[in-house]
Amino acid sequence: MNLSKLLFPALFLFMQSTASGQTVILTLDNVPSGTLCNEIWTEQNLDLSFVSTTADDCTLGSCYFGVESTSVWLYPSRLTIDLSSLQRIQKVEVSINDYCGDCTHAFLMDSTGMMLNNVGNSLISFDTLTILNPTEGLLSELAISSCEGEILEVRIYQNLGSSIR
Repeated sequence: MNLSKLLFPALFLFMQSTASGQTVILTLDNVPSGTLCNEIWTEQNLDLSFVSTTADDCTLGSCYFGVESTSVWLYPSRLTIDLSSLQRIQKVEVSINDYCGDCTHAFLMDSTGMMLNNVGNSLISFDTLTILNPTEGLLSELAISSCEGEILEVRIYQNLGSSIR
């Protein structure tokens, strides 16, 4: 039997049985310039808004932010992203320029508002915060807070495929 006749079907089955993923990238470059605190805008079919900081953030009750053409500034404020329409999120990466030290944080929350995982930045740096979803269960929200941080991009990684059974 011809070797290529065996390899092609084997390769096809391997590709079908391998988990496939999808990445949603929020570039934050179309935020309306007149956006107010608690006002919602949409990017990549996800709702985003700036909201007041909570006790988990660097200060309580502040909603001061800036909008640039390719980024947003939080000083201090919280950016929330509604993740309820996405399934099987594995991890989220937030590209930031952090100018405040240990005051930039990212939080993943489930539908009850319970925090499932959070990470903080301990260095004044240009960095990427990586936050894992420990369960790959449904998430309701990603919250990013800072007292002086510039968010450049948010990448949401999903595992959408499954193996053949």
